[in-house]
Order: sequence, then C-alpha cells, then structure tokens
Amino acid sequence: MEQLDVRKFEIYSAWNAFKNLVVGGDRGKLTSMDDVAIDWAAFHDKVNFSSVQFVGHSFGGATLFHLLSTPPDEGFSPLPISHALFLDPWLLPFPRPGPKPIDPESGTKILILHSEEFTLRKPGFFDLMLEVRPFWSNPPAYTIG
Repeated sequence: MEQLDVRKFEIYSAWNAFKNLVVGGDRGKLTSMDDVAIDWAAFHDKVNFSSVQFVGHSFGGATLFHLLSTPPDEGFSPLPISHALFLDPWLLPFPRPGPKPIDPESGTKILILHSEEFTLRKPGFFDLMLEVRPFWSNPPAYTIG
C-alpha cells in the first residue's frame, strides 16, 4: 500500500503542477527547450479542469482504485474523475474484500477490462474481482473479460 500512496501523491502533485501552469500560478524558471518565450495565454480556456479521465493497467489500475477509494492527501483537493478505465487491475495490495469507493454516488463511469491470460493465470484473481465489483456498481461497473 505504501507504493500506492506514493503514486497517489505523485498524481495529485502532477495534476496541481499542470493546473498551476495553465491557469497562471507560479511557473518558476520554466522555459522551452529552445529558450523561446512560452505563450501561456494560449492555454487559457483550452483545458477543462472540471473533469479528468484516467486509464490504468495492472499497477496503474490498482493506483486508480486507490485514487477512487481514499481521500486526497492533506493540501490537495479531490480529483474530478469522470471516467475510469481499468485494464487488468492488480488487486493484491488491497486488504480483502478489496477497495471500496470513497464516494459511491460520485457518478464516475467505470469500465474494467480483463485479458484472459491475466485473469486465469493468477489463482483467485477472478474471485477477488467478483468480491470488489459490487462496491463499484453505482453507477454500474462493467466488466468485460
């Protein structure tokens, strides 16, 4: 779980840094590779910060579950995740019965895709997914695999 906490912190930090760049926060000594001035105004009204979509494979899927099942670290606002695509999510780091959404009513659309090789090669993996699925069914979690 510690590795997931680190990854969660990295994602929140990257989101905040990107948002800061676009909306005009502290840009520090950021320059282009060829030292040409950056037209930051060109970014205004081009990025929608009210909705973000995430895709995660294996550990990335575990990270995505972690983002949706734990509150943000102190000093960060919740990410406005509207869609989540899980590709063969790795669930072993989570205590059983698995991660539960922090806000089941958030409206985040979820799609979970499993490859046959990944699902069948790991003993008990499919059973673990069946345990987790009911927590993510409002809105319905669709599982293909």
